[in-house]
Amino acid sequence: MLITSISDLILPCDFVIRLCEIVLVLIL
Repeated sequence: MLITSISDLILPCDFVIRLCEIVLVLIL
């Protein structure tokens, strides 16, 4: 259960980070 919750946390974080990078590139 711990591993599943960790990956459930990591995946959205990775998605958000990539979204932020795309937004930054668009702004710059």
